[in-house]
Amino acid sequence: MKSYLFMGAILLAQLSFAQQVTDSLIVPMAKTEAELKAEKETLKAEKQQLKAEKQQLKAEKQQLKAEKKAQKAKEKAQKEAERAEKERQKALVQAEKRKKEYAKLQVKVQGMRTKIADKQSEIAKEKNKFEMKKMKGKLSPNDEIKYKERILKKRAAA
Repeated sequence: MKSYLFMGAILLAQLSFAQQVTDSLIVPMAKTEAELKAEKETLKAEKQQLKAEKQQLKAEKQQLKAEKKAQKAKEKAQKEAERAEKERQKALVQAEKRKKEYAKLQVKVQGMRTKIADKQSEIAKEKNKFEMKKMKGKLSPNDEIKYKERILKKRAAA
């Protein structure tokens, strides 16, 4: 649209210039001073109009340039926002993944703690049996060795 306006202004300027050239080629008949003055005023008005049109075209061109620049900035900001959103989504996925891994590890740790507690309980029971028999005096040297071996094996297994 603006390029059509620009082309129209150029065409108008060319027509005006062609008219001036044509007018100057025709041998003027004796014109009166009033006619010359009127022609001069007309030419002056046309020049001013052309100047105003050029300024308007220049302003429109600058406005178009500014609009393009603003559009580019808007697109750049939109792309940046989209990239940031992707990064945020990626971070959320990573966080969720780590959370699940942490939960699995917590379950594993709890299972190991339970096993350790069970083993410690078994060792304590064996020690109690050993101590009870020792206190009652029902412990032979072979039994003492057997109990100590069991306790050591359970400690090694733990």
